[in-house]
This record gives sequence, C-alpha cells and structure tokens, in this order.
Amino acid sequence: MVGSMSDPISVKEALASSTPRDSIFVQGWVRTRRDAKSFSFLELNDGSCLKNLQVIAGATLPNYAEIQRLNTGASVAVRGRLIASQGKGQSWEVTAEAIDIVGPADATYPLQKKGHTPEFLREIAHLRPLGWPRGLPSSRFCRGRSVMRSRSSLTTSGARSAMYLRFE
Repeated sequence: MVGSMSDPISVKEALASSTPRDSIFVQGWVRTRRDAKSFSFLELNDGSCLKNLQVIAGATLPNYAEIQRLNTGASVAVRGRLIASQGKGQSWEVTAEAIDIVGPADATYPLQKKGHTPEFLREIAHLRPLGWPRGLPSSRFCRGRSVMRSRSSLTTSGARSAMYLRFE
C-alpha cells in the first residue's frame, strides 16, 4: 500500500516545487489516462489548483493491469519521484513507484472527457441548478426579468397612479 509515507502534498505544491524530489506522495482523482506500450500517463488532480499533475506509471508496477483499466474519476494515491518534465506545457511530473487505487470509477461515470448535449447534462441531478450551459440566462433570471417586465407594463398603463389614488 502506498500509504507508508506520512503526509501527502497537494498537486499545487508539487507543481510549485523549485527542485526535483526523490520522494513524493500525492493523492487525487484521475482526470485522464493515456496508454503507451510500456507505460501509461495519468493526469491527476486533487482540487488544489486548476492544473493537473502528470504521473508516469511504468509497466513494471505490480498492479499495472488495474491501472490500465482506470477511468476518469478514479481515486488514487501515488508514491514516486518528482522530476522535471520532458513534455511541453508542464514543468514537473511524477514517475510512480507505487500506485494505490483508493476508489475506482466505472465507465458509466457521468462526465467522461468528451462533449455532452444539454439534454444529457440536464439528466444529472446535481448539475440542474447551475442554469444553462455557455452562459445563457438561467430560468431564475428569466423569471425575474418577466416580473420586471410586468411591473413596467403596469406602471406605463396607469395602474400605478390608480393604486396611489385609492390610498390618498
């Protein structure tokens, strides 16, 4: 089990490192996984920042077959070395010495890395209160606007002055 190291560091701390580390322990959720012949790339995020930390999982890991079946949303704990990245767009990556799968996510996990229709997103209960995608007005905003429109039309039609006359 990976938990032999005492305290994990956040992805934000790992990405902000100024020097490589011989020993690092990070925990988070798999955002994506890409497989090659003898290794896999995992993009790991723990919510501490918007960027992901790339983890290189070699085929020599004892549970590599399980790692190749990880889906978006799986929870993992990674022990390894923080090294300078050879890829573009990132400064650091972790070469894994051990990966513990804390909680797998099945393939039906709602939000895979692909485009989704608004109808599909509306079926996911916890996303409904967010309003419409792409910044369109939410139903709450539309209701408020229709109330203001009704008040405005009543005011311009003279109903407001009739109301004041009744109370004078």
